[in-house]
Amino acid sequence: QQSALDSMLAGMREANAMMARQSPSGFFLGEQYSVADLSLAPWWQRLPLLQHYRGFQVPDEDEYARLKGWWEAVQSRPSYQRTMVDI
Repeated sequence: QQSALDSMLAGMREANAMMARQSPSGFFLGEQYSVADLSLAPWWQRLPLLQHYRGFQVPDEDEYARLKGWWEAVQSRPSYQRTMVDI
């Protein structure tokens, strides 16, 4: 399990760095919502399940700040909110 956790966190750091190079805030590629956001949102949406079953949380560190900002931007979209169900 530790190997899988380390691998997942490494991937998140990589995504964070890639997003930061594209744009300092907003969606994956910048200020406009894109197919990249649409594709990644369902995966990120499931992270609370890992917290519930495995106690996992994305670390509160700068290495993940852009990724967390991205998720806030996605969640703020009315179109996203209309598709949500309580889990």
